[in-house]
Amino acid sequence: MVRVPHKRPSSMTRRTEHVSGDRYGWYISFIATSVVLTRAFTIFPTSSRTGALHAIEQKNVHRVAVVDFDVHHGNGTEEIARHWLQQKRTKDDFDRHTSPDLFFTSIHLADDGTSSGINFYPGTGVQDDMMNNIVNVVVPPMWISKGASATANEDMGERVRKKAKRFGEDNEPAPAAAAVKNQTDALDANSKGGRLEWMKAFRERLIPSLRAFGPELIIVSAGFDAASGDIGNIGVDAKRGVRLQGVNLRPEDFESMTKQIVDVANACDGRVVSVLEGGYGVLKDAELNLGRENFARCVQAHVKALCM
Repeated sequence: MVRVPHKRPSSMTRRTEHVSGDRYGWYISFIATSVVLTRAFTIFPTSSRTGALHAIEQKNVHRVAVVDFDVHHGNGTEEIARHWLQQKRTKDDFDRHTSPDLFFTSIHLADDGTSSGINFYPGTGVQDDMMNNIVNVVVPPMWISKGASATANEDMGERVRKKAKRFGEDNEPAPAAAAVKNQTDALDANSKGGRLEWMKAFRERLIPSLRAFGPELIIVSAGFDAASGDIGNIGVDAKRGVRLQGVNLRPEDFESMTKQIVDVANACDGRVVSVLEGGYGVLKDAELNLGRENFARCVQAHVKALCM
């Protein structure tokens, strides 16, 4: 998280000042802390949670929300948030109405591979923890066919899918890695999951819970690996040797999500800080070279929405 000093604002801060105001000395900020790698997740995985706790403990911001739209569940952030809240509640001076509060919500894919054969990392985040201000919004991957149902195992926290049909059954050829991107338009209408279901879940579950919390500061864990074709949302079926796309967000979807978050901040007299935490690129060839043009367009759309 960056605190913008009180000086003559740059062109970007001038454009965002009317959105964020200056009550705590923050403007809307986008912080690029991640390096895109082929075989790794984000370099600085604790940036958003460190910023959230710093805002509460050092800057006296009472209500901080962390919103994670990376395609993988933010399990580390969730554990830190839960631990922080539980520790605060043990103190004698804790008051549930006046003490600082932290909220975490994550929208992500989840599949433990029970029916699909694809175990999607990290396999957590299938339940809410309302006592600790945690809301998990799960979107089924596109490799689960339309009509698949899902339940959460309360003991193991695993996602269990029933009546799920895998691509390639009935002797249909499975899509090769190079063909993953070409599935996007057809899967929009025919699959369980995909961008339409993701955006619906974001609009109807994540945003209302965020608004109900009433944050003074929103920190966005901005992962772009839910973008169409990004290798971050590819599920690997090791037995069949195929890679299948899990979700297919477009740049305009990231712009829409960001606008909705900013709208909540405006309504709650809050602030927004965005931290880059994911997004890798589209697999171009067998040499594992990545095309990052779509990744760049998604980031650009996100920043554009922050600055509007």
